[in-house]
Amino acid sequence: MRSGFLALLLAAPLCAQTQPVPGAPPKPPAAAAAESTPKAAEPATPPDTVVAKIDGKNYTAAEINALVDQFPPQVRGAFANNPVHTLNFIFMLQHLAHQAEFENLDKDKAFQQDWNYSRLNLLSNAELNHYRNTYSPTHAEEQTYYNDNIGRFQEAHVRVIYISFVATAPAGDTKSLGEPDAKAKIDDLRKRIEAGEDFAKVAADNSEDKASAAKGGEFPIITRVSPYPDAIKNTVFALKPGELSQPVRQPNGFYLFKLDKIETEPFNNVESKIFQQLQQDHFNDWVKSIETRYNINVVDSHYFAGHPPR
Repeated sequence: MRSGFLALLLAAPLCAQTQPVPGAPPKPPAAAAAESTPKAAEPATPPDTVVAKIDGKNYTAAEINALVDQFPPQVRGAFANNPVHTLNFIFMLQHLAHQAEFENLDKDKAFQQDWNYSRLNLLSNAELNHYRNTYSPTHAEEQTYYNDNIGRFQEAHVRVIYISFVATAPAGDTKSLGEPDAKAKIDDLRKRIEAGEDFAKVAADNSEDKASAAKGGEFPIITRVSPYPDAIKNTVFALKPGELSQPVRQPNGFYLFKLDKIETEPFNNVESKIFQQLQQDHFNDWVKSIETRYNINVVDSHYFAGHPPR
């Protein structure tokens, strides 16, 4: 709740600044252009300049800067966008916290439990991020991964014809095909292409995938890790350039593929992806090792059976 409350209070005035005034006339082009022109950076305020009076006390630019620098990036970012509101919120937050300490609320058992749990979460997340970001695979490790997983970097350029089917056509629907008729149609189209008809022309005239049909059946590039069903990826990568697949059944239709070519992305193009993958794999192995280390071996099952809250 605290983080949501903070986000709500900090975000609300920022959103309000961007809303148009109801009934306001549109700005003339000249004014709009002037607003879009970057402004020259204003000179920094001298540190000892009094910039605000809060609760009867004067604060200098240096004091305000030091105060804001104590907070995390999201608060500092809010201050950069809306400094007056954010500063008001910070002082309100400090006042409430000091009042809670004065009333010894920080000594309350429930508060201590929340505090300890929050501390554990913050520290553990800090360690997770530290471990993940400080591991850096070497160039040799990246090259080895590339060589050992070369298939992951293959790109299949294919064309497709798609014929849909329905389990039960709505009353009066004479255009939708049932599965047997759709299978018969795509088999016939395959025979026509095998007999010499141009795949692009047949796709343009018959495929129900309109986006690819408009381009002669040209389909987005497929890789081993593309979010397509394995049946499609396995079929495509089993083809040789120029070869036609057998129809691939999917829940709502049949696909017929023709492989134009397979290319392999060069190492330089995927090095950053490999770096991230190795970093993530290393991190996952480390987390798994900790999880395994603290795996619970139950000695007294009675203790864990229906254990009441403490």
